[in-house]
Amino acid sequence: VRHWTIVGLIVVLAGLFGATGRAQAQQPVPPEHYTLDSHGVDLVSGQFVHSETEVVIGQPGAGGLSHGRIYLNGGSAREARLGTVTVSGSTYVVSIGGESEVFIKSGSTFTPQSQQGSTFSQSGTAYTFTSASGAVAHFFNYWPNVATPYGTGAILLGDYRTPDGEIQTYNYKGENYCRLPILSEDPDNPDGGCQQYASEARLQSITNNRGYMLHFDYMDDTPGFAWLRLASVTGINLAVDYCDPYADDCTGLTRTWPSITYGSDGSGNPTATDQAGRTTTFVSGFYGLSGIQFPGSSVTDISVTVNSASQTTSLTDASGTWNYAYADVGTTRTTTATGPLGEAMTVVSDLTIGRATSVTQTTSASPPVTRTWTYHYDGQRRLDQITNPEGDYTVLAYDARGNLTSTVAHEKPSIGSGTITTSATYPSTCSNPVTCNKPTSTTDARGNVTDYVWNGTHGGLESLTAPAPASGADRPQTRIGYGAQTAYYKNSSGVFVAASSSITLPTSTSACASGTAPTCVGTTNETRTTVAYGSSGVANNLLPTSTTQADGTGALSVTTTMTWDHNGDRFAVDGPLAGTGDYTRYRYNTARQLVGVVGPDPDLGGGLLNRAQRITYNGRGQAILTEAGTTPGYSDTDWSSFATLQRQATEYDSWGRPVVARSQDAAGNTLALQQVGYDAAGRTQCAATRMNPGAFSSLPGATNACSQTAAGWYGPDRIVQTTYDVADRPISTISGVGTASTITESVSYSPNGQVKDVVDGNGGQSTYVYDGFDRLGQLHYPNPTGGGVSSTDFEWYGYDAASNVTFYQNRAGEQITAGYDNLNRQVNVSGPAISTKAYAYDNLNRPLYAWTPSGVPTWATYWSWDALGRKTAESVADTSGHTQSTVWYGYDAAGRRVLMQWPDGFYVNYDWSYANDLMTIRENGATTWALAAYTYDNLGRRITAARNNGVISGFGYDGISRLSGMTHDLPGTSQDISWTYGYNPAGQIISRSVSN
Repeated sequence: VRHWTIVGLIVVLAGLFGATGRAQAQQPVPPEHYTLDSHGVDLVSGQFVHSETEVVIGQPGAGGLSHGRIYLNGGSAREARLGTVTVSGSTYVVSIGGESEVFIKSGSTFTPQSQQGSTFSQSGTAYTFTSASGAVAHFFNYWPNVATPYGTGAILLGDYRTPDGEIQTYNYKGENYCRLPILSEDPDNPDGGCQQYASEARLQSITNNRGYMLHFDYMDDTPGFAWLRLASVTGINLAVDYCDPYADDCTGLTRTWPSITYGSDGSGNPTATDQAGRTTTFVSGFYGLSGIQFPGSSVTDISVTVNSASQTTSLTDASGTWNYAYADVGTTRTTTATGPLGEAMTVVSDLTIGRATSVTQTTSASPPVTRTWTYHYDGQRRLDQITNPEGDYTVLAYDARGNLTSTVAHEKPSIGSGTITTSATYPSTCSNPVTCNKPTSTTDARGNVTDYVWNGTHGGLESLTAPAPASGADRPQTRIGYGAQTAYYKNSSGVFVAASSSITLPTSTSACASGTAPTCVGTTNETRTTVAYGSSGVANNLLPTSTTQADGTGALSVTTTMTWDHNGDRFAVDGPLAGTGDYTRYRYNTARQLVGVVGPDPDLGGGLLNRAQRITYNGRGQAILTEAGTTPGYSDTDWSSFATLQRQATEYDSWGRPVVARSQDAAGNTLALQQVGYDAAGRTQCAATRMNPGAFSSLPGATNACSQTAAGWYGPDRIVQTTYDVADRPISTISGVGTASTITESVSYSPNGQVKDVVDGNGGQSTYVYDGFDRLGQLHYPNPTGGGVSSTDFEWYGYDAASNVTFYQNRAGEQITAGYDNLNRQVNVSGPAISTKAYAYDNLNRPLYAWTPSGVPTWATYWSWDALGRKTAESVADTSGHTQSTVWYGYDAAGRRVLMQWPDGFYVNYDWSYANDLMTIRENGATTWALAAYTYDNLGRRITAARNNGVISGFGYDGISRLSGMTHDLPGTSQDISWTYGYNPAGQIISRSVSN
């Protein structure tokens, strides 16, 4: 047996290998466009599309890797990270994950079928795809006659490189083996040689330069059919455990890593079991996938019927059974989807471009009423017009590379012909793919321009400059700084080494309250945030390890640090207070679900313990019990001493929908209970607050939340029932179901789907009237003489192009107008019935002052802020009399107010616990006595308030934190007083007793 490996750009001579081995079914090619309904059925192709994320190592979006599968073509699975190029004549389909782009080859030039800013090129057996974002994928046709799990002769992804420097490398391995041995007639020499060799190749791992790996294991490591059958995938952090990227098996692992193992059940249905032992079963049918049963489920959660054309004809899930029918006339397909309770949707599509041209939804079965949206596409198959049911439409325009350059909204023709336009500009040519498809400016509906600067190497946004608030004013600007960061992870000797290449990550953001860069930079006007990503020479996957917020001088600065576990989940956060008093620890189960949080010890070793939360999950991964309690510290031993103080339990039906929520005390006694039931379409039908504690253990079934239980001391259950139209919109609610007194409220909708009429329980009708762009124009209130809606009692709204409210008329007929600056911040209001008011802001959108420009007296309020966004002063001035009074504020590093000073110099200090409980209020810096002192229990509930005048108040709570008692203990005994409170299961006070 010969072994060979391929990584990145290494080229292997295909001539070394002979005839193909056992043929493998090619994994399905994802479509260029999807038109999925809420059940995963593509209403153009008819395919059922289902995706499963099965393995995640690290943090998605922050360098983590994930593996999963996408089910297409009636149940064929495609590996979600797979990259392929599929060739049919001159058509090349580039597919990465679940997305595809189509290119047409003419000579040596590839032209995109739908211009989206990407390019494709070929050099021999190597192909390069560059996305609109500047990411580059290298594909190679290593094996024109070699069997792979992805089809014979597949063109496969070799690496994927993003402009910031992150590289994902696909590591393949190949084998030659004897397919047809020569039979020997010599018993002393049974090996007669080989008559025919065959070759196979498979993906062994995907690695990136943050130190993460996805390792692929197969059914057999001896060449043959099983050598190509995937058995499991494991995510590994190479900063913890090393594994050779070409190894058949990773040995010596020290952790239970995220993984998925493929197998089959007793009926031969494929299964996938994760590292926590949770199994998903994929039920096989005659034409492929016919059902999915999720972990911990007792039913088939999704059942699918597929015809011979791989079209879905029916699907059953928690929302009932949906049927699908298809009718083709020429290149036009009409797909009809009907639901369990009369829901109906018809989609007309153009099969030449694979896109929907209209969608018609039934909104009423009797009398039949429908509404229709239409869609138009340009010659590049890009959507360029959407028309809503009421005739208003939006026109989209693109540049030559497919970048959206303008959006023009046209109002309803029954109202007018106005338009609202927004636009963007891009470089006219694409000399740099990293930046050419990123906007250099955008113009809002009022004509105000925002400018963008992008880095030409890593593609990151370097600055965003907003419009000047007013003519001649400084333009707000946010600046982002970057730095090359290098991950460290283990090599084959277990030594931490630097990654072969760095990744450019954001390290700072900067913005100024006033002024412009560079003048304002380095001053107290600047707000700066910096991020650190770990140290060299130690395990480092480039997750952030600290963030610091500061002013430009650095004199005001707060830092929060964080650590991460081996899977890339947040392990702990410390700060921004000095020391470790505000340290918080997080805990996870094998499935990477959060199972515990341990917060700070409020009094650092005093009578209180660390406040903690514990979460328990069912086999489906749903939280069934959330407990609030305490631990004596952060260690594993401390966690085993978790003491429950309060619980919230949730029960689910066989479809995995929550049906019962129980509020419980520490002993598990249910003190309040809510139940939910669903209709045949899976919509919430009834929500019941159960009122009889004696019946809490014997509730009606999940579908009977509309039924009363036996009434107890607190009266009948509180049940609200909702009904829906055939478009699945709520149209009425009945409160008090099952009692003699019910209240019915109803709602109707406009063709565009806006709320039109609301009828309250007394029959009063309110009507909403919308302008041509579907913004609320008038709100008419019920006719006070009874019945219908008033034509004279209404509110009236007017808008500018950015949908800011510029005009308002209240029910009394009083009119108010408002003005806005170029950043859409309200700067003035005026009207005959009110005083004119004006407002000003800084460039961080914080209010600076409000004042009355005219009138007697004139007044103004001023606010000051520090670089961390905290109000440091508030002044009120009578500008006509030239008097002013100011209150000042001070804060600790956690942003909690620690000082408040009045104009006469009197001030108070506030002291806080590490759990953010207000502990004392002190006068003028007093250290030996306090105006007020407070104590708390282990759930953070205030239990005493002691005042300097000798009055002490006490507070008691029931098992679910409702106030059950309160006392005021005055000096002496004759004036003491206490209250006790009783509650019903709905949380309402039903009794109060007072004693002195």
